[in-house]
Amino acid sequence: MLARYLLAAFTLAILSSCSAESAFASDFGSIIAKTPGLSMLSRLFETDPTLFAAVQDPVDVTFLAPSDEAMAEFLRITRGTSDYLSNKATRYRVFKDLFNYMTIKGMFREREFFDSPKVLPTWLENPVYHNNKDTPTQFAISFEKNGGRKIYGGQAYGLNIVKADIPINNGFIQIVDGFFKMPLSFSKTADILGFDDWLDYVDAVGLRDTIDQTPTTTIFIPAVDAKKVPPTNSSELRELIEYHIIQGRAFFSTELTKATTRVETVNGERIYLTIKGKDFFVNDAKVIKSDIITSAGALHILDRPLNPQKTTTTDSRGKRCNCLGQYCVDSDGLPCKLDASMRPIGSSSAVGSSDEYFGVETDGATTTAVNGGAIAALTAVFFCLLY
Repeated sequence: MLARYLLAAFTLAILSSCSAESAFASDFGSIIAKTPGLSMLSRLFETDPTLFAAVQDPVDVTFLAPSDEAMAEFLRITRGTSDYLSNKATRYRVFKDLFNYMTIKGMFREREFFDSPKVLPTWLENPVYHNNKDTPTQFAISFEKNGGRKIYGGQAYGLNIVKADIPINNGFIQIVDGFFKMPLSFSKTADILGFDDWLDYVDAVGLRDTIDQTPTTTIFIPAVDAKKVPPTNSSELRELIEYHIIQGRAFFSTELTKATTRVETVNGERIYLTIKGKDFFVNDAKVIKSDIITSAGALHILDRPLNPQKTTTTDSRGKRCNCLGQYCVDSDGLPCKLDASMRPIGSSSAVGSSDEYFGVETDGATTTAVNGGAIAALTAVFFCLLY
């Protein structure tokens, strides 16, 4: 009798669970079908509802639904441009990852995204796009800056909400004007953002693959063009690069609750992360673009290089300079003007020697050139599922 009762109870629980999941799927499908501006998404749902499994799970979610205009543009760009996606199974995995990334864990009304900056866990788990061991899934991040409100995915690409707070059984749909771009490795992200000079430095000491494969990192890249006054040997260059990397923790500015946080870099020296009002500093360098999501964590762009401050000297303008070997910056973060007699103690070669890594003649000239940092157009890697 007891066994029969337990079997009946178990069967009822299974049926109830299936009924609940079916109800969530039915609710999501019916809502997008009758919502103006989501007809293309509705057709995709009818073609294969399993692409939206994360939305249909009976837990709280917020789904960023691309508008018809966004879907049309996306399919126009990607149609027929990637041979490897001619395989339907591959197409399925790609779209599944994409829609998992557009599904945020938790219920958020539009105002709740932007009442304060937020790091938002999503349903994206694929290790190709998520190599951060601190968290089980990849992030998105929401900001309100200079009057603009955006939710960012990878590659510093943000989406605008065009129609807000459409309720479903387990959360909200927010209609957005595009698709997230997927989080990529450090080197691919830096390349897309236009930081070729810094990647040349990384390649010169053979660190690209090591950095790309290291999980859970925070990386800083200086925006000023430091190439004209480079470190004079590979050990100094490696030390400089490693001073810009934190391993074992992805620091987003939104999560820094202390005024100053002291952390250790890969080269073993400490740096200080400081929040001053709305500004974010690393030592005395200002972060000019923060919280770029990579597959392994966070990338931040600085207005000047960080410097381990091994030595100090004074340049021809009387400026006090902090130096790593012969790589010297002044208090404004700009390369110092040095002649051979002014090189810091411990440096073995004079400014003006040929750059051994890039074949560029250096003359010590001050430069304030800023890398373009242009965000590349959406990489055409997705094939159309709508025939």
